[in-house]
Amino acid sequence: MNHLKDSSIDREKFHKILRVSGIETMTIIQGTANRWFFKYAETKRALVLKEYIDVFLDNYEGDVLEVIDENDWTLILTYENALRTLVDAAKLLEGELYPTAS
Repeated sequence: MNHLKDSSIDREKFHKILRVSGIETMTIIQGTANRWFFKYAETKRALVLKEYIDVFLDNYEGDVLEVIDENDWTLILTYENALRTLVDAAKLLEGELYPTAS
């Protein structure tokens, strides 16, 4: 889905799918490979947008994009589930929720 970052035309097509579905326009988060908080955010957002990502890929007519199959979605869900507690704990311990706690 990093393709959408590089293609404004396809990004607009994806946003149109969201608008037609009555969903607030959200972009797909693209992090960096060495920042696992970004990777967690990517997977969490992808799961929220799963239905619309699938619609976009089913109707895609440009260059060949790799399809995300159910096994891929299962791995994405597993990754998000595995990191959720760790991310929540890290946010709590770094004082994000309690700015005066530091």
